[in-house]
Amino acid sequence: MRRPILCFFLCFLTIGLGLVSVFSQRFFNVDLDRGFVETSEITIRISSRKPIFVISHNRDRLVSFRIVIESLVEFEDRNLNGRYDSGEALNIVDLRRTQWYLNYSIISRNGTTLLLLDLKPEKTTGKQGYEQRSMVPLHIRLLISSSKMNVRGLTLNGTKEVLVNLTFSRWRWHSSKSKLALIIRYGAARGSVGRHCSGKKDSWTYIRMQSEATLMSIAFSADAEFDDRTESINIDLDSDSTKLVLPRYEEYGEAIFIFGLKIFPTGTVFSASETYAMAMSIAIVVGLSLLCSYLSNRELKKITKVIS
Repeated sequence: MRRPILCFFLCFLTIGLGLVSVFSQRFFNVDLDRGFVETSEITIRISSRKPIFVISHNRDRLVSFRIVIESLVEFEDRNLNGRYDSGEALNIVDLRRTQWYLNYSIISRNGTTLLLLDLKPEKTTGKQGYEQRSMVPLHIRLLISSSKMNVRGLTLNGTKEVLVNLTFSRWRWHSSKSKLALIIRYGAARGSVGRHCSGKKDSWTYIRMQSEATLMSIAFSADAEFDDRTESINIDLDSDSTKLVLPRYEEYGEAIFIFGLKIFPTGTVFSASETYAMAMSIAIVVGLSLLCSYLSNRELKKITKVIS
């Protein structure tokens, strides 16, 4: 009887540890039909294939945050303050009304797994049946890494943070003196946000929004690349929106920002994989304890029998 019981618990231990390992290594879960991306830390929902991202932490489902890449505005800076103000717009492109193509890829490099999620404006078909270039010169790429990365002096903290790469192509300017601004809005999608704070660190400007258990942070980099030149972006940041004023360019440009969530000790909701892993660990420990107790009792009985 002793050998079968020992074999049973060893098999149970091996299978349990294997399942825990599988759950710990599953960094990403992507469902494009539902516009759903889940990492081991956060969940991102992309509303109707638009640049509207609803983010929640897997340990705090009561609160979610929204980031909307809302519009591109061509404007003339009439008061020369370097910002886009009301009444200065020459052309506004509402990015929420554009049809977007959504795709993703997963690549592995030097032991790190990267998830690349791409949003590109769909091309339209002209009267002659030819595809026409989209009027929206913007490609949005979300990058999530399985491990920490250094991005321009700031640490991208693995699966709890997202790097957003914004690539701008040729814009049809309406004036030789105009500039381009990208409007990004953010706030609570569900639940309430009690506190906001903002600041600067090196070339990064950040805003933080805090609920009872979750901290949402968004950091915008002032460093950018336009027409093979390193340029600076004017970051006009407010509590519910940021206007990125881009340098005048001809061919292309590239800018980045990072967003992520951090849970506080008050967060009490665990993800399914974490719950399963904890349950398996407890079951394994209990099983080993029972096995050791059983074997100890067997040996004790033998010793007692010999003595008697």
